[in-house]
Amino acid sequence: MKIEITEQMERYRDACRSIWNQFIFDLPDKENWEFDDNLLQYSSIERKLFEIMVLNQVAPAMPYPIPQDTYYESVEGKIIFGPKGTKALWASRQKNTWNWQEILLPPETAIELRFIGFFDWGVENRKDNRYYRFRVLDCKEKEYLVGSDYLVEPVSVRSFYTTGT
Repeated sequence: MKIEITEQMERYRDACRSIWNQFIFDLPDKENWEFDDNLLQYSSIERKLFEIMVLNQVAPAMPYPIPQDTYYESVEGKIIFGPKGTKALWASRQKNTWNWQEILLPPETAIELRFIGFFDWGVENRKDNRYYRFRVLDCKEKEYLVGSDYLVEPVSVRSFYTTGT
């Protein structure tokens, strides 16, 4: 069964952006930060907010152990295609870096996506959460995308919680 959670995802996106921009990014002693440590702590805040604002709204009282740097199996993205398709960015991992490329998916493309998080190009700046970041699990038309990460703007995606039944 699929339950649409696009509205919950947008509220979560706004909350994450606000917490970072208003309460973490502007901390007075920012010059003395251990930035990677603070970013890791912020990531745990994001995960907890996701549980509270999204997952608990559709499946209360369930445990959600999410390993670092992976996707939420139960949160699916569905692309909203324009008449000529939808532009997005996809990345393949090459050793310790990502190789990002723009792609135009035609409207008839069947692609299976799972939510990873939100993405901005600069992690040491204010956040906009400009893109949804998904893992591509299946794409028959473009098999080279499978296993890669996929960025799409919020106006081009709807989100669904998928249950096992």
